[in-house]
Amino acid sequence: MSGKEVNGMKEFGEVMKTIMEGKGDLREIYNAKPTSPPVKSTQPKRKLKSSELAKKLFCPAFVQRPYLREPMEKRRQFDVLAQAGRIKAIMRMMRNGYHFVEAEKLSGQFCGRADFLFEDPSGHQIKVEAKSSNSLRPWDIVQSILYHDPGDRISISSLEEFLEPEQWLVGRIKSIADEFAQFYEEFPKQAAQIQLPQPGLCERCANSECPYRKPN
Repeated sequence: MSGKEVNGMKEFGEVMKTIMEGKGDLREIYNAKPTSPPVKSTQPKRKLKSSELAKKLFCPAFVQRPYLREPMEKRRQFDVLAQAGRIKAIMRMMRNGYHFVEAEKLSGQFCGRADFLFEDPSGHQIKVEAKSSNSLRPWDIVQSILYHDPGDRISISSLEEFLEPEQWLVGRIKSIADEFAQFYEEFPKQAAQIQLPQPGLCERCANSECPYRKPN
């Protein structure tokens, strides 16, 4: 007799013994739920992208308004201005002696893409994020910092301004971003209730439950 058959007979014997002793019946035994621990979900938690995380560091309840919901006329004008900002950044860097390397450089740990990668005559590289606004907005500066990788130089260019954040700021912002990203994964509902109004940011928000949101 095989080991499998022996084990089967042993289990059947234990079942019959239980019945004979009046401790149960077949329905109780065979309908019993398995005692093995429940299988944990392997579905990965949603991670914030650089553009989302940068704004949530100013207001955790911020929800980006979908671009495609903007009127067509407004989108066309924004597309033109955005391209103008990119060309402005290219001209600024090349006039300062940098050589264009590539566009849309995958960068940072938050699934971001810096607009451009340039290189100076000595071979040192710098990533550039180009914005269409006249001046640099705080969340835009944070977004460019989130594209930073170890050993990087990172900068942000608007139509009228240019900034290469100092390393002390880069390190501090990346540290806080790491902590917040973990907090957001663990407590997304609680984070969504932390409403911190920010001038210039509220009008870009689609959080219908926030009392500070400006009408669109």
